[in-house]
Amino acid sequence: MPRFSYPETDLLYGILKSRRKKIRRFLRRGEIIGRNPYGDASRFFDRAIEELIVSDLRSRGFSGNIVGEEGGIRYGRRRGWIYIDPLDGSLNVVRGIDYYCCSMAYADGPKIQDIRSAVVWDIPNDVFYLAERGRGAYRIRGRKRERLYV
Repeated sequence: MPRFSYPETDLLYGILKSRRKKIRRFLRRGEIIGRNPYGDASRFFDRAIEELIVSDLRSRGFSGNIVGEEGGIRYGRRRGWIYIDPLDGSLNVVRGIDYYCCSMAYADGPKIQDIRSAVVWDIPNDVFYLAERGRGAYRIRGRKRERLYV
């Protein structure tokens, strides 16, 4: 598979792709275990997925800021921001509705216009969607990479 234009896209995609089995195992445990920093109910799988991703980001050398739905802001030593929604559609998982995803984005700064690349994993269908500012969007199914937009 060819690499992407930005190393951050490779980083985000690589983490999700390599952790698919573990993330799917977490989905078996949907009990509410508390509240996130924004006051919403936090389920086991939400927190477990986010902690796994944050741990992988740090172990792979990302030392910037990480903003997660479950853990809030984790400030880093360098520039760069990664935003994580570990499981968009948590209630769907609990109800057995196969419509949910994990999404991450990389930004050069703290504003939405600073986003440079993003990866969304449609977990039930095992399809990845990737987008890079100025370079287009892609869908990846298995080994097939298809350009969606320029």
